[in-house]
Amino acid sequence: LRRWLSRPDCPPALRECKVLFDKVFHGADTPVEDEAIMSAVTLAARLKHRGVIFTRHSTHAGNSLVFFYPDGDRTRRPVPGSIKYVFDSKFAVQRQIPVYDGTTDPFRHYPGFPAKLYSSDLSTTLEVVEVEWVTGHYARWLMPSGKVVVLSLSRVSVFSIFAVL
Repeated sequence: LRRWLSRPDCPPALRECKVLFDKVFHGADTPVEDEAIMSAVTLAARLKHRGVIFTRHSTHAGNSLVFFYPDGDRTRRPVPGSIKYVFDSKFAVQRQIPVYDGTTDPFRHYPGFPAKLYSSDLSTTLEVVEVEWVTGHYARWLMPSGKVVVLSLSRVSVFSIFAVL
């Protein structure tokens, strides 16, 4: 399986699973002392939690867009990201990259409208996110400038979340 995933003709979607495969099995020549790490990871297309459906991006882009607390730290602001993989009631998420090029966010003047400007790019780093760290979904619109507008769709007011922070 490892050789097949490393072949150049391996489908791109399966090749991306190699990252998780390598993390779980630490390479064929690496001794693993903790048997729990050797347990297989089962990838899923979707997860339903408290009546809300979350999916990987390749299954349904809209249901993959989530706000979450980084590292589960509820003292920090939730950040937007896209679910790349669903496994063991967890997600592997790529963060939406903030705008760093000096662009002024036009939505900063409207505190009653929970939208913010971000780069259209996603981080190349995958973060493991527990389902309990997710605050809700968001909508993402591509602007002519190449930036995206991120709008929280949380059932709980985003204002009450940010007011605490």
